[in-house]
Amino acid sequence: MTFIDHAMPATGADGNILWIDGIMVDISELKRLQERALRAEEIRILGEISAHMAHEIRNPLIAAGGFARRLRDALPESDPNQRLAQIIVDEVARLENFLRMLIASIRPFDLSLGEVDVNGLLRTWLSRFEDLAKSKNIDVVVNLSSEGSKIQGDEEKLNQAFESLLKHALVSTPEGEKFSLSSTQLGDRFVVTLRHKVERLSKDELDRFFSPTLRARRSGRSWISPFQKSSFTDTAGRSISYRRGRTCW
Repeated sequence: MTFIDHAMPATGADGNILWIDGIMVDISELKRLQERALRAEEIRILGEISAHMAHEIRNPLIAAGGFARRLRDALPESDPNQRLAQIIVDEVARLENFLRMLIASIRPFDLSLGEVDVNGLLRTWLSRFEDLAKSKNIDVVVNLSSEGSKIQGDEEKLNQAFESLLKHALVSTPEGEKFSLSSTQLGDRFVVTLRHKVERLSKDELDRFFSPTLRARRSGRSWISPFQKSSFTDTAGRSISYRRGRTCW
């Protein structure tokens, strides 16, 4: 806790202190708000710098990709250099996708808050990803809460976040394994839990889980970025934690 205090002594005719008038004010909340405002300003500045850098990198990258495609198309299929040109085209496209994700993740967005049925969103995306789960022979186990699934949030942003997170989880789950999704009401929090195995997940990958990155696998390509994390923390007022074994909101 943080306090500010002020004391004023009262003296008699002989100069001795008779009593002391003092006040003490708890400014912990004010201090917390000041620190939050400072962090928000730092994040805003970093976002502007990152966006500027991303745009500066993207412009020459687009030019390089265009010339690489022209070079590839100009070479006959029998020329071994065409394969090398195709590698350049593919890598430039990958970098362009990464920059697109990075710009999307740091661009400020407005929220349109309203009542959102979280379980309804989860059921919708599970239905859309049913073919993906079947193609990998994944055993999907669903146990959604029967009540309390409506929260205040931005439905569009939460929709995008759930799409990315669920697709990433299913793409990451090895073939023939189990994928479980559950939700429950815990006090004033609505908790969604994902459980699935992954082929490998190092501590470094765990720490950078919400960093922009493309994950290409045989069953498809998924991406996850800080946009998903900010979508949940900002729209629903909840925090996200991810650790080995499950993801919780």
